[in-house]
Amino acid sequence: MHQHRKLIDASRDILKKAIDHIKGGLMEAKAKKRGFKVIKNLGGHGIGRSLHEAPDELMNYRNRFDGRRFKKNSVVAIETFIPTSSSIG
Repeated sequence: MHQHRKLIDASRDILKKAIDHIKGGLMEAKAKKRGFKVIKNLGGHGIGRSLHEAPDELMNYRNRFDGRRFKKNSVVAIETFIPTSSSIG
């Protein structure tokens, strides 16, 4: 685990920032500053009576075509998806 300490610390810090200031592109920008990438085909999602509900596909990067806004009292899973190494990113 020691070899992945940098990744663990970055993921924890980025997750805290995303919870406090949820906005598109935040995770990708913060990961990049720490030398990491995000996996672009994985993201967060809404949670309700079942595990995966709307809003779906809450990506960890900024998509300028996604104009959705969070509704008050939404419950979502925020997932960092920062790999140690990957060709997906």
